[in-house]
Amino acid sequence: MESPENESTHPSKDSVADDNEEIKRGSSEQTRLTGELKRLQSDLDEARVQATLARLDLEEEKRKFQDEVASLQQLVTETVEESSRYESELKDLRRANERLEAEVTELRGQSHEAPLLAAPGAMISTLARRVASQLGADSAAPAPPPAPIIATADNLEESMRKAKEDAEVLRSLVIPLEEEINALKEKLRANDQLLRKYQEEGSHAESLDTTSSILESPALDSASISGQELHIKGSSTTSSQPRVPTSPLQNSAEGKLLDASPEPSKASECDMCLNYETQLVSEQRRVAELSKQLGLLERCRDDLQKEMANRKDMEQKWNENKEEHKAQVSELLQRVTSSEAALKEVRSTFGQMSTSLTRELDRLRVQREQSQRDLDSIQLENEKLVGRYNAHSQELQDAFIDLPDKVEELQEMVLKCREDLIAARVGQERAEAVAATQREEAQLYLSQSEADQQQRQQLENSLAAEINVLKTQLNKEEMLRKEKQKRIQIMEQAEVNMRSEMDDLKSQLDNIKHAKKILEDDVNELRSRVTSLQTELDNGETVQKDFVLLSQSLQQELERIRSADTQVRWEHLEDVDECHGCRSPFTTNRQKNHCRHCIRVFCANCLSHTVMSGPNHRPSKVCDVCHTLLDRDTAPYFSTDPPHAND
Repeated sequence: MESPENESTHPSKDSVADDNEEIKRGSSEQTRLTGELKRLQSDLDEARVQATLARLDLEEEKRKFQDEVASLQQLVTETVEESSRYESELKDLRRANERLEAEVTELRGQSHEAPLLAAPGAMISTLARRVASQLGADSAAPAPPPAPIIATADNLEESMRKAKEDAEVLRSLVIPLEEEINALKEKLRANDQLLRKYQEEGSHAESLDTTSSILESPALDSASISGQELHIKGSSTTSSQPRVPTSPLQNSAEGKLLDASPEPSKASECDMCLNYETQLVSEQRRVAELSKQLGLLERCRDDLQKEMANRKDMEQKWNENKEEHKAQVSELLQRVTSSEAALKEVRSTFGQMSTSLTRELDRLRVQREQSQRDLDSIQLENEKLVGRYNAHSQELQDAFIDLPDKVEELQEMVLKCREDLIAARVGQERAEAVAATQREEAQLYLSQSEADQQQRQQLENSLAAEINVLKTQLNKEEMLRKEKQKRIQIMEQAEVNMRSEMDDLKSQLDNIKHAKKILEDDVNELRSRVTSLQTELDNGETVQKDFVLLSQSLQQELERIRSADTQVRWEHLEDVDECHGCRSPFTTNRQKNHCRHCIRVFCANCLSHTVMSGPNHRPSKVCDVCHTLLDRDTAPYFSTDPPHAND
């Protein structure tokens, strides 16, 4: 009877020991899980700190990129403004150039319409040939004739140069001609005074001879000068007067004049040629300097155009880089947004996991406390059931068996043993049930702990993967940041270079503007000088025409006076068809009248002068020439108005 009780008691002890071991293992596993959870919490905090640092770095990079993009946009805007300003200045320069070209074209058209500037070239060529022919005996090599002044030039500098040369030539030509005209006028006045003096002293024939002899010298001078003027006028396009055919007497007079020309005239002409050559050399030097300045301006304009092309290329490259930077910044923003979204997702997942783990730990803690209480109660009950307060099995085995002698006591003992056996069986069954329950709970705890371990391992793996991804992204962002910094340094250096080039271009533009202003002032001065010289040329042309008319008239009068002694002076009215003074044809309304002195036929208007003649001082109508010869108190007829051109 004792061995079955012992056999039933040993399994209950083993099951309780196993339960205790399982509980200890569960508590140690729980402690380990708590440590792992704390470690995961610290890793998660570290990952959160790294994610925060990465977010701050990303925000800093984003801010730097935004500043860089803003600076690039500002730089591009400034570059575009500078380019537009340079384009406007270039347009202004082009408009000024077109305006100057239009003015040059207008001046050239005026030169073609009124070819007054073409005459000095022919006049200078004729004068040079004349001087060369006169100085052939003294000079071994005559001075070469100057090149034609007016040439078909297309640029402003050539037109300015030619206009300046024409102006200088006109001035050098008109001034000596005016001096000669003034000298001739003085000679004519002196001769007129001498003529009047001889008319008072001598008779009519003697006065005529004296007049012819006195007028011979100035007439010859005027004839030679008029020959030069007629030669110049014939070569110029502005001359409209035909040349009077010269008589043999005039040719002989001119030959005598040329043979007897004094040396001082040659010396004056040589001085004039030397002066002209000196002025021509100085003007050629100035033209060379202006050509150099024009070439410099052309090179500056080419450099400006090249710089503008480079600026356009640089602007295009900057626009391309700007678009590329915009794409990179947008890509970085997308990456930052995705990283922030992933970080938010990781945070939410971590929060959910931490919340679920906290709830699970609380639940496990409550279950552990409940299990501990149940274990304490089961332990107490087990101790009661296994007879902790009873004798142990060894004591029962070692105890002396003392059976009672009486049957009643024996039955009572059997009943007691049976009750103890029933109590032990009940305790054993209860302990087995509790052990089975604890085994199931321990198995559940183990499976749940394995699931938590797997979930924790998965969370660790996912967090490690996220950390690796974030580290990779952080390295990439760091590399991109370094690359952007290098690009920013390169672009800053390029900006510094471009600003220095812009300063150089501004200084060049200021120099070009200053040179342009100087050239415009020179053009205005030359235009004013051309205008004044044109006026002087017109006056000189008028004086020359008057002088030519006077020379022709004096030559004709001289020829008429010389030929008066060889032919009949009387002119019949029916033989004359036009007035000898104004060359107007006679009509029925215009009467023919004889001059009382030269007996030639004039109209009434040409015989407006009267001279007292005879002892009775009768008024006689005379022509202008005769009135000049007869009346010494009046001015010559050619002093106010030029004489009419005679055929």
